[in-house]
Parts: sequence; C-alpha cells; structure tokens
Amino acid sequence: MNNRLYISNLPGTVSEEGLRSLFTQKGIVAEVKLVLDPATRQSRGSAFVTMATSEAASAAMHAFHSYRLEGRNIAVTEARPAEQPVTGLIGEGFDTGIGRFTTAAKERGRGKSRGRRPQGKSRGKFRR
Repeated sequence: MNNRLYISNLPGTVSEEGLRSLFTQKGIVAEVKLVLDPATRQSRGSAFVTMATSEAASAAMHAFHSYRLEGRNIAVTEARPAEQPVTGLIGEGFDTGIGRFTTAAKERGRGKSRGRRPQGKSRGKFRR
C-alpha cells in the first residue's frame, strides 16, 4: 500500500496541525498538505497526509474513513500518483499530418474526404 493518503470532505476550518494531531494517533506522520484555493487561500476541503510506513497508512485509512470531524464525515482513501502532463508536438492528436494519432484515425476511415451525396438521393421524410 502507498504511504500517501487522500482525505476529502474536510470542513473549511480544519488546519494542517489539526490533521497532523488526528493522524498521529495511528502512527508517525511524515507530511500533511492541505489543498488551498490559490485566490482566497482557504481550504478546498481536501488534503494529503503521508504516513511513515504503509502499515500506519493502512491503519489510519481504516480508522478514519467515515470519521466525523467537525460535523462532517471525512473520506480517507489511498492517494493515486499524479498524472504526467501531456507533452509533444503542437497539433498532436489532430489530423494535421503529424503526431501519433494520425495513422490510427486514417485507418478508421477518418481523414478522408466524405464528399456530397449525389442529387436526388436525399434521405428524409420530405422529398423534392
């Protein structure tokens, strides 16, 4: 198990020190990071807590999932790794003639000119 936990549904009044003291009950806490709104610097209601060992993280997750904190039931789950940012060529993924998705799109039939239907072959309820 990962040592890093994701805590959601936190009340806005919780602080990093409050979370640290809560999770210290189940083991040594290496790091606490409260997710803040960059404009207002207020809590967004979630945080990351890194425990010293995976056993302590597992114990904290089982003990504090659905724990009532200041009137809210918090959710404690294992944190997923951060997604890598997409890098590559400008236009990658579009039918510009460059990029790794171009050949797959052409194989599926996209990228071809679809053309127009011949006159008199309309498909509708009303015909001319």
